[in-house]
Amino acid sequence: MTTVNIGELEIVTGGAPCVCTSIMGEDLEAIAASARRAAEAPVNLIEWRVDRFANADDPASVRCAIALLKPLIGKLPLLATVRTTDEGGSYSGSREAYTALVNTLLETGSIDAVDVELARAADFGCSIAAKAAELGVALVLSYHNFSSTPSCDKMLEIIKTMQDLGCDIAKIAVMPRSSDDVLELLKAASIARDEDRTPVAAISMGRLGMISRLAGGIFGSVLTFCSAGEESAPGQPDAQLLKDVFKALY
Repeated sequence: MTTVNIGELEIVTGGAPCVCTSIMGEDLEAIAASARRAAEAPVNLIEWRVDRFANADDPASVRCAIALLKPLIGKLPLLATVRTTDEGGSYSGSREAYTALVNTLLETGSIDAVDVELARAADFGCSIAAKAAELGVALVLSYHNFSSTPSCDKMLEIIKTMQDLGCDIAKIAVMPRSSDDVLELLKAASIARDEDRTPVAAISMGRLGMISRLAGGIFGSVLTFCSAGEESAPGQPDAQLLKDVFKALY
C-alpha cells in the first residue's frame, strides 16, 4: 500500500480518497472570504488557485496572500496550484513567468504541496521533484484534458511519465463524452493502483463523470475535489454531499 504525506495529512491508496476544496479570488478580500468558507467545509486539504489571483506574478503579493489565508485555514494542509489557460485555468503568463511563480510558491516555506502541470515540468531546468522534496513540499504533477478522454493505455502512459519524474501524486483529469469514457478513466486508475507505484488522483469531469469523484477511491484514486461555494472545475459535488456519500460507500 502506497502512502504520501502532505503536511500532517497521510494520503493512502485504498479506501476513501482525501477531499480537497479550492480557495478562489482575484484580490485579498475575495481570497479571505473564500478561505473562510473552505475552512468550514468537511475537507482534508485546501487548494489555493493562484491563477485566479490578479497579482499572481508579483512575488510580494503572493507572499502577502499566503500570509493572509494560512491562519484562516488553520491546520489544514495547503496545496498551491497555478492552472494555465491551456489546461482550463486562468493563468496566461509566459512559460518563464509560470516557472518563476511556482518557484516563488515553493520558496515561501508556507505551502505543503504544489501542483505543476506535466507539460511545464521540463521548463524548470532541474528536477522539480528534487527541488520540492528539498523544500519539504509534496509535488503533484497534473494533466488536464477538457475536450476528451484519452484511451486507458494513453492515460496509463501519462501517469507513468509523471511517476517516473518523481511526483508524490500523479493527477489526471479528463472530460468524458460517454459513460465508456468514464469507465476508461476508472480502469486506468485501477491498473495504476495495482502497480503500487506513486498514488494517483483520477478524475472524470462534468456531471457525467461525477461518479469518479464520489466512488473513485474504490478504483484507487487517492484525492477528490469538491465545492465549498464555487466550483473550480466542472462536476464538483458539494462538500457536505460528498461527506454523506462517503459514509455510504466507505
